[in-house]
Amino acid sequence: MPTLRQRIKQFLRRFVSERALRTLAHPLLVSAQYRRIIDTLEAHADAATSSAGSDDMTYWLPLVRKYAHILDKGLQRCDCAPGHSTQIYQRAKEALSHIPTAMLSQDASLQWAAETISCYEQLQTGCHATAPAPLTPTVCMPTTLLDAMVTRRSIRQYTDTPVSPETVMRIAEVINWVPTSCNRQPARIFATVDPELTRACASTCKGATCFTKPIPAFLAFCADIRAYTWPVEYGLPYVDVALGMQNCCLMAHALGASITLLSWAQCSAEEERRLRACLEIPDHYQIIANGILGYPARGVTTPARKSIDETCVIRGAEQAEAVEKVM
Repeated sequence: MPTLRQRIKQFLRRFVSERALRTLAHPLLVSAQYRRIIDTLEAHADAATSSAGSDDMTYWLPLVRKYAHILDKGLQRCDCAPGHSTQIYQRAKEALSHIPTAMLSQDASLQWAAETISCYEQLQTGCHATAPAPLTPTVCMPTTLLDAMVTRRSIRQYTDTPVSPETVMRIAEVINWVPTSCNRQPARIFATVDPELTRACASTCKGATCFTKPIPAFLAFCADIRAYTWPVEYGLPYVDVALGMQNCCLMAHALGASITLLSWAQCSAEEERRLRACLEIPDHYQIIANGILGYPARGVTTPARKSIDETCVIRGAEQAEAVEKVM
């Protein structure tokens, strides 16, 4: 039998939006400069809520990876035992049930998730056969990786050589080879190599100055916001996609090209509307940052970096003793 409070909630939901209900539950006065941030978070929460239970296959993809990742962490424990994480397992199975068999056979990340769910099921029957993956030596020499990092530059003067769609795809394919929160892999790149469209896209970015014309290629780095819990995980899409953006910058450098990243933090509502219209970016993708891609026509002076002593501080036994005294 529902309580009076539950009945009131059910009644209000018929006539009042979820956002209004959240506001009524936690009313707060804020200054105008924070209003847009709150509106954005509320819009993201609405997108995630409205997609829950949806038949839209794309909504379930990051959730399959997320819940399989949580199960996988448990399977890797030395004291792994049956009976744990049943709710996560049920969510993983539900998410996987929305994925067509054809897509499952084509997507390696989904196949991994299905195998992980199967391993969890085997564990519950006492037939756990998961073994740690063998340790393989790295094939990338530290000096080679360091050279790639320190020689990469943000270039604004490009040659007339066009950037092919195939090159964009080679760069884009490395964005998911970074750690992401709960293995969501939320990144999606909306790109164009069309001169008219690159010009229109670049005009929405306040930092897109001093570039040669035409701009060879434009990339919008976005995150699928439906896989996050709002507002507590509001910072994670930035982290997850930004890590992948670095991979893209290094891959472009390895191909003899350059990506210059452009902040999207100060965009206006009109600029956001225009960029979304140019690249047909759905509302459930948050624009994290943008990039302009081309082949360098000349080098640039390398800005000096701050010292390692200013960058990294290693604490030791003295600090541990101080913590114990405070505790």
